[in-house]
Amino acid sequence: MEIELNSADGSSEDKIMIESRWERIKNENKSLKRAIEVGILGALIIFCAIFWGVVSGHRAVRYCPDTIGITVMLGLILFFLVAFYLLWLVVIRHIVRLPGSRVLCLPRQLEITAIDIAMISVITFMTIICVVIFGIQAFMMSNTLPNLDATLNFPGKLQDTVKIHREENGMIHIIASNEHDLYFAQGVASAQDRLFQMEFQRRAASGTLSAVVGSGGTSIDRYFRTLNFYSYVTGAIDSYSPECRAAILAYVDGVNAYLETKPNLPMEFHLLGFEPAPWTVEDVMVWGKMLSQDLSLNSEDEIVRLQLLVDLGISPERILEIYPPYRSGEPSILNIQELQQSGIYSNSTFQLETDVELERVRQDQQMYSGKTKREEKKEKRDSHADRIFQEFQQNMKGIFSPTAEASNNWVIHGNLTASGKPLLANDPHLSLRLPMIWMMMHLQTPDNDFIGACFAGVPFIIIGRNNHISWGVTNSGADVQDLYIVDEDPSDPTKYWADGQLLSYVVRNEIIHISGADDMIFPCLDTIFGPVANEYVGNAGNLKLALRWNSLTFNDTSIESLYRYNSAPLSF
Repeated sequence: MEIELNSADGSSEDKIMIESRWERIKNENKSLKRAIEVGILGALIIFCAIFWGVVSGHRAVRYCPDTIGITVMLGLILFFLVAFYLLWLVVIRHIVRLPGSRVLCLPRQLEITAIDIAMISVITFMTIICVVIFGIQAFMMSNTLPNLDATLNFPGKLQDTVKIHREENGMIHIIASNEHDLYFAQGVASAQDRLFQMEFQRRAASGTLSAVVGSGGTSIDRYFRTLNFYSYVTGAIDSYSPECRAAILAYVDGVNAYLETKPNLPMEFHLLGFEPAPWTVEDVMVWGKMLSQDLSLNSEDEIVRLQLLVDLGISPERILEIYPPYRSGEPSILNIQELQQSGIYSNSTFQLETDVELERVRQDQQMYSGKTKREEKKEKRDSHADRIFQEFQQNMKGIFSPTAEASNNWVIHGNLTASGKPLLANDPHLSLRLPMIWMMMHLQTPDNDFIGACFAGVPFIIIGRNNHISWGVTNSGADVQDLYIVDEDPSDPTKYWADGQLLSYVVRNEIIHISGADDMIFPCLDTIFGPVANEYVGNAGNLKLALRWNSLTFNDTSIESLYRYNSAPLSF
């Protein structure tokens, strides 16, 4: 700005003031214009970074639908954001507009300040860190994803060629010429897609999680060591039909044949530092117990009944009004003859055996009263029921996620459908998990063609249809668990009373291996009713509670039923 000084009449001050104000206005306009340009440019940089990050990370999310894929995508977005910002900082920021020209060009000299140098150093360091981290992740992904486009050869283990086709949404189609090859291929496909999920489920059921995850898994291991699921499934396959046994063995062989190819293991195995052991028949059989555990939690009602009976002094008759049995004359899936044969009802008039229920409540009361008398407690009703219930809820929150306790299964008669065929709608409510509990599969042989949802680690279709029937499963919420107050001998804590006899506990000293820590020796007590389940329901003080449950039996034929559904009507 050029200023002319003139002392004659003072007009120069007005000129300076006017020109200075005008110059300030022009500078303010330039600053506003620059702010708008920088804002638009920043938005463009962010958009480009997100766009290229999403495009580049699409494959990772598609083939790794979990936290790994999402992490890679976010990392790529950050990388591109840093790259574009670095470009703007050192180049675009110094672009100037020449007077009278719309062409952008660079000045002859770029003025880089100390702040620019510091920012460049920080961003360069961040970029290097991002490249290293996501380079490692890219390497891990390339060595952890299964090769789904290869031809796998299993000499001597297949009777013919099997085709496995996967849709983009994860649906698996398996086409085989015979049943053995079909279930063998199902085992291969399950291991390809869900190997770590299968391993995690197996370790949870066997109480061996702590061996790979450390002390954080001890509560789950103690719980499942108490239930001792594997003791009930060992040798259970011998009671199955030859066809079902052959199908299960083929599935197990398929899983192990895939492991023998030394495939890329999922990233979790690398992070935890172990490899999966061969799959066994017991690993297949135990999943039925695990699913039953997820759906059989009516022992909570048993604790509430004890609380009502002892702490509040409510009579057995009143408890039956609070927890009524199914009333006579109400709708039932089974007809009268089937109900009579099942032994649920005492006679043809649909009179429910409430006397039996009432007697069971009285026996609970008498057993408790006898125990307090034997130990000469000063409080007549000073039970630990309230504390048991609270600790039961707390323990279960630490082991299982809450589930929506409802299942639906609806059938519409063919007279009401357009096709004239019945329609089945099945809605099983299982807890939300990642990866999800279901796998969608289509299995096809010349003799059968069925499709639906299955479990990782278990052959057959759990819920689905074939060319002849459709089937579904729901949780009926039946009373399948009972808690017994163990009448322990006060003079000998190794014995207890049952049916007038003094019996000894069966003691199992379970050794829990813990990664990074010393082994834990965990004693478990078994009774004729079932295992002492204080680890299951919480600290019961001087009381010992034994869990009786239909899943703790040796005659579980659930998987045989699944096989018959899948092969119907051939197996009926």
